[in-house]
Amino acid sequence: SEGFDRVFHSDEDYSVSIYSSQLSLRKYKSIIEHIVDTDLGGVILSNIAPLRGVKDAIDISILANSGIPVVLMGSGWPGLHCDNVGHARRDSARKMAARAVAGGCRNPGVFLGAKGDNDPGDDNLLDELNYIFDGQGIEIQEENIFRPDSTQALAEHPDDSIDSYNFTKNELSRVSRCDWLMFHDDGAAIGALRALREGGIKVPEQIKLLSGYRRIGNGSIDRPTAVDVHIEEQARLAAWLLKRRIEGYDGPVETHYVTGELIEGETT
Repeated sequence: SEGFDRVFHSDEDYSVSIYSSQLSLRKYKSIIEHIVDTDLGGVILSNIAPLRGVKDAIDISILANSGIPVVLMGSGWPGLHCDNVGHARRDSARKMAARAVAGGCRNPGVFLGAKGDNDPGDDNLLDELNYIFDGQGIEIQEENIFRPDSTQALAEHPDDSIDSYNFTKNELSRVSRCDWLMFHDDGAAIGALRALREGGIKVPEQIKLLSGYRRIGNGSIDRPTAVDVHIEEQARLAAWLLKRRIEGYDGPVETHYVTGELIEGETT
């Protein structure tokens, strides 16, 4: 909320409400309907469209046709033509690959989103990792590309670490052959970390973990080495774009990316 406040707080013409779905599909759908029914002045929407089942479950056209200015945080949502702000997965991939190469990586593994999520960001992440590693004579073996089944995505009370935990626990011998593991976000990294330690694998002594999306703060005991994608700056930029639309700007739709910064944690 700090990023939003920096744009709207000092302006008495605006009041800001924050709604959280807590990754519940039911709540997310209800929030969309509430936004349209309330006829809000504008909305910044966290994008969950790539997750499996979302596009079928949510009729985004009611928001697209409402005339309410929208800014998406994340990749585009089919049928919703609006400004969007996010972090570039390729940027995260470059930073993770560079850290792994510098650390002597020879047999990398990659955890991507769940099967069926169809997130184009996963393709960008993997393409860039392959590009960087190929240039160093390192190959990501096909058997080292891991896609856990999705059991928690958009559940009523989701645990975003459980899928990678279950996968790593069940495939421990396969996963532990890698010397570095790269994940799309902290939740997946934490799940795998738990399973590796339970299986007797020492982190970071035997295997090192990197996350492309830092969500866990400095106070966490198990804080992965991760790319800080500067959520507050993304929020500030999204708020600025929304305010401009509310105030009448009708120029072309814009996409902005915020570059990240690799923050060392407990897993390298």
